[in-house]
Amino acid sequence: DVVLFDKTGTLTAGRPTVTAVEPAPGQDADQVLAWAAAAESGSEHPLAKSIVAAAVAKGLAVPAASDFTSSPAVGVSATVAGATVRVGGPRLLTEQHATPLPIGERWADEGAIILHVLRGDQVVGALRLADEIRPESRQAVEALHRLGVQVGMITGDAEAVAATVAAELGIDHVIAGVRPEDKAGRVAELQRQGRTVAMVGD
Repeated sequence: DVVLFDKTGTLTAGRPTVTAVEPAPGQDADQVLAWAAAAESGSEHPLAKSIVAAAVAKGLAVPAASDFTSSPAVGVSATVAGATVRVGGPRLLTEQHATPLPIGERWADEGAIILHVLRGDQVVGALRLADEIRPESRQAVEALHRLGVQVGMITGDAEAVAATVAAELGIDHVIAGVRPEDKAGRVAELQRQGRTVAMVGD
């Protein structure tokens, strides 16, 4: 009676694109994008690939990175040109006790995916990304509703991004900011409430 969908690459196309780069005061937008692309170059995530593609499309020189680490639903970290560069969402900012750039609020209202770029412990910029909803997602949600099945979405993305996609598709339940390893636990919670749950995604 409940179908839960992953968001990125399931309900959405999984081919996000960088739509804006906002440097912090005193920083250069191209430099911020190049640092982010360097840090993300070791990642297979669709967001990482889109950041690298954006830097390549602009013809930027992406510096080499080492010591790459990735933390699901938090972000990535790598050593770039002798400094630690981190790229990630709200949880990364919380962990690093960093303040988001003011533009993030407007982008969040637009339902965009927002990643901040830190160099050392300083926020040097923010990236705005968009991932389009697959047309067949609407059809699937409508068909399930016609069958009397509730539709949920579970995602590592921030609440604002998840809420925008959910509103557009008419999704009943939104579970946002969830690490991949915690998704099974959320399914079990629904089952404990007496629900029969199907999970669609990776």
